[in-house]
Amino acid sequence: MSTTYCTIPFDTRMNMYNTLVMPYFNYCSTVWGNISKGLSDKIQKLQNRAARILTFSNCETCSSILSDELGWESLENKRFKQLAMIMYRIHLSPSWLKQIFINTSDVKAHNLRNSKINCYGSLHNRGSVLWNKNPLDIRHLPSLKLFKTR
Repeated sequence: MSTTYCTIPFDTRMNMYNTLVMPYFNYCSTVWGNISKGLSDKIQKLQNRAARILTFSNCETCSSILSDELGWESLENKRFKQLAMIMYRIHLSPSWLKQIFINTSDVKAHNLRNSKINCYGSLHNRGSVLWNKNPLDIRHLPSLKLFKTR
């Protein structure tokens, strides 16, 4: 039995992953990002499988080691950061847009038993909670670049 080796350079394989696969993980992730732990784990397993394919690693190789090698963070962490950046941009936006995200405690005060919409997982609520957890010095940084690094 002969073994075939991939002749595609690693940089090309990474470019293929970044252009053909990664957009599916990132597209509108701030909207659908409030998924269950089970679904989040399934999506993460797809990224782990991609890491194994890119590095020609077997199933026994620890996915966290591969992610570190490739410089990847977990998809959950990426969704968290993307939501934080959206909230930063909203903070810099006109006051009418900011008003949508003020006083999220009002959402919790309503009786939502008969509601068909779950407001607790909405972008509005998740984003507001995340924003309020940031210290004031981080919220008031002068640029998105600084905000990302902090």
